[in-house]
Amino acid sequence: MKIKMKKFKIKNKSNIIAKIVSVIVAIFLWYYVMGLVNPEETRTYRNINVAFKNVEYLNNTKLVNLGPNEAKVTVQVKGKKSELDNINENNIKAAIDFRGYDAGQVRIPVKAEIIGQYNTLQVTSVGPNEVLFNLDSVESYKKPIEIRQKGEIKENHALSELSMDVENVKLTGPESYLAKVDKVIAEIDLTNKDKPFTISSKLYAVDIKDNQIDQVSLYPQVVNINAQIDKTKSVNIETDFVSHLPSNYKIVNIKTSPQKIVIKGQDGLDAISSIKTEKIEVNDAVEPKEGEIIVKPILPQGVALLDENVNISVTYEIEEEAEREIKVPLANLDLNNLKDDIELSDANEEYITLTLKGYKSILDKIDEETFKLTADATNVTTEGKQQLRLELVSDKEYIEILNNAISLDFVMKNN
Repeated sequence: MKIKMKKFKIKNKSNIIAKIVSVIVAIFLWYYVMGLVNPEETRTYRNINVAFKNVEYLNNTKLVNLGPNEAKVTVQVKGKKSELDNINENNIKAAIDFRGYDAGQVRIPVKAEIIGQYNTLQVTSVGPNEVLFNLDSVESYKKPIEIRQKGEIKENHALSELSMDVENVKLTGPESYLAKVDKVIAEIDLTNKDKPFTISSKLYAVDIKDNQIDQVSLYPQVVNINAQIDKTKSVNIETDFVSHLPSNYKIVNIKTSPQKIVIKGQDGLDAISSIKTEKIEVNDAVEPKEGEIIVKPILPQGVALLDENVNISVTYEIEEEAEREIKVPLANLDLNNLKDDIELSDANEEYITLTLKGYKSILDKIDEETFKLTADATNVTTEGKQQLRLELVSDKEYIEILNNAISLDFVMKNN
């Protein structure tokens, strides 16, 4: 009975060994076959978009990426052919992570991975394996707004005032771009404008060369500009002297510079032909004198000077009035319109005695021998005494002849 049992065990053991050997051979053959029909390969995938992770980190730390704003890489993937055949560029995810970086030029590594359940696939290389970024600090500050005018307003009108509902703008952006901002501009077009008006103007920033800078944000972005436009008119200046001089002293040679001024306003300008100056007080002076003063104009209500900085200068002289008797040679008398057949008689006096009234400084300079007179002889038609009215040839404005009637004797010329 024991011998039979022993033979049974030996027979089962041989079957088990055979089966194990068969399994091992089968596995070996499977791997061998699979190695031939499903080999391991490495494939290259180009133009893979790089995702930017943790961009909110830049916002939270007041940083901004100045570029690049996108990146592409080439990724190599190694694995079995059967799995490589089942993927494309969409199965490859590449990304960079901004977290932990500060302002400046920074190199951030690119990490790539395979999306999906693949047992044999792995990323072997990424090129480039890092991206150079320019990170800048985000700052803010306020700057005055400058109004830039375009076009010409209508003739005989003037721009009196420009005002805005805000005067300063807040600029926010990369520090490097904020440093380039020279001005913040609001534009207004004045072409053929002749009345007050209001416009909304979009603001923009420019550098010192007037190139627009778009990398900064402005708040507010729009400003309202109010333009006050007035009518204009050129008028004479009228001086208002108050003399405290003795009766024989006069204020003469009054001149203003400029002689005209331009005024502006809305209504009533058409009725204004001149503008008076403030009163000019001239005190007691008893000798010739020159003076120059700066005076202000007296402007009606609602009227102003176009140029508020204009200075009105008034010059004048003070002259003493006097009388002087002179003897002028009769030969210095020009007889106008005297008929050709009539002439002065030799019986006339050789000199004409005159009493002159005028400014003493002028009277004192008169040379009797060269002093010129004229008279109209149209009515002299016969011989005998004729009354003529004497007139001055020069200095008519400053000298008066008190005895300007003269009796002269005329005769007919000998043929």
